[in-house]
Amino acid sequence: MSFTDIIGNDSAKIRLQAALQHGHLAHALLLAGPEGVGKKRVALELAKRLNCQKPVSAEPCDACSSCRRIPQNLHPDVQVIAPTESVYIRIEQARYLRTEAYFRPLEGRRRVFIIDEADRMNKEAANAILKTLEEPPETTVIILITASPQALLPTIRSRCQLLPFSPLPLASISAWLQAQGKYAKATDAELTARLSLGSIGRALDIDLPAYKELRNEAFLAAENVVILKSFVEINKSALASGKDRKAFEAYLSVLLLLLRDTLVFKHLNTMDLVVNCDMRDALKRLAGKAPFELLSAFIDRLNQVRSALDRNINRQMALEALLLDLCNPFNLSRLKELA
Repeated sequence: MSFTDIIGNDSAKIRLQAALQHGHLAHALLLAGPEGVGKKRVALELAKRLNCQKPVSAEPCDACSSCRRIPQNLHPDVQVIAPTESVYIRIEQARYLRTEAYFRPLEGRRRVFIIDEADRMNKEAANAILKTLEEPPETTVIILITASPQALLPTIRSRCQLLPFSPLPLASISAWLQAQGKYAKATDAELTARLSLGSIGRALDIDLPAYKELRNEAFLAAENVVILKSFVEINKSALASGKDRKAFEAYLSVLLLLLRDTLVFKHLNTMDLVVNCDMRDALKRLAGKAPFELLSAFIDRLNQVRSALDRNINRQMALEALLLDLCNPFNLSRLKELA
């Protein structure tokens, strides 16, 4: 593994490599961007390069003892600090970093502290490392990783050099999934890439067969609404998806995505911006039967239900009420005129 093996975010990697080659690396870095786009891997590669016994230009050799141990969290000069079971980075962890940062390296050239999910530092922990960030010793590099830089204290952000990370290209994720043997079909790799929203981490977490099964149920419900079938048939989805909150939220998300795709396809007549790229014929059929007003109303009401979940609403009753509203005689007659 090296910087060049990490997919995407070339500008961030080039800046780091240039800083390494010219000896201008900042002592406090903030790697900020979406989850699963390679921020932690870049941080570990940087730690490897700083402590590599046989570096090649701006790349670690990936063969020496330091390079092999750092990814396994076995190198005494490279430590990862992350939220504990309390979901926060505690002040005790920050004080430990503050103390350890001023010791000289035990084996390598630099001590590297990687603070993962740095936005989870509570105020006391953040304040505890402020001075260390401002005036770290020459032999220490502190790397903060976050998907929510706005959640960090302004005083923390101002003491770090920002390296922004972006979502990864969908084509790159799809190609990587196929190269790793995750999918035999290119269409499945492309669908997973689109569902990942530019995150390899999210792509690896997607259970595609389960998603497709849930999508089939949601699409049937959407068709029932669009072609104005009886509420009894539509209500089957409410009964199936209302068993627990997690399943209900997953169902709503898939249904909303299908409706969004239908609306996009209807408006643009192209699959370029459609997530469910393997459903061209089905989406075309649905788009042909659904007026814009019905699709928009359906999406608005689903978003209202999703927003109300925090109020511990009755999920099944909420979805039933939504479908009844869409299918009441007044709305049906109006929508038939618009269709």
